[in-house]
Amino acid sequence: MAHATAIHVQGTKEDFHKLDEAVSKGPMPPEGLLIHLVRPSEEGFEVLDVWRQGRDAETFLKERLEPLLKDLDLTFSRVDGNNVWGMARTLSGNHGSPAQVSGDHSPLASARACRCRDRKSAEWRTEGG
Repeated sequence: MAHATAIHVQGTKEDFHKLDEAVSKGPMPPEGLLIHLVRPSEEGFEVLDVWRQGRDAETFLKERLEPLLKDLDLTFSRVDGNNVWGMARTLSGNHGSPAQVSGDHSPLASARACRCRDRKSAEWRTEGG
């Protein structure tokens, strides 16, 4: 079942960019990551992720993200993850018509293609299909 996690970090936008660069040096995307969102918060920023399963989240958080946060001397708190009951995702070329996903189904199995922005070149590309 899909699993959601939230990490609250006390830091600046510059701290986020340093963290993002450090995470990007490892395998990307991390195994099992479905959705990744970072947003500003009163204390700094929040990292919100949805994973294929809780085990994928736990591995990434303990083996990659938390050590990097400590290396960068960033104070953080982790909200215990929860199972996702439902999720919708708009597909490329089909704006406004989300792929509905719930229960044990993976959004990747329902999606035919995904528009992704390449981190290095900043170009958009289509994956899957």
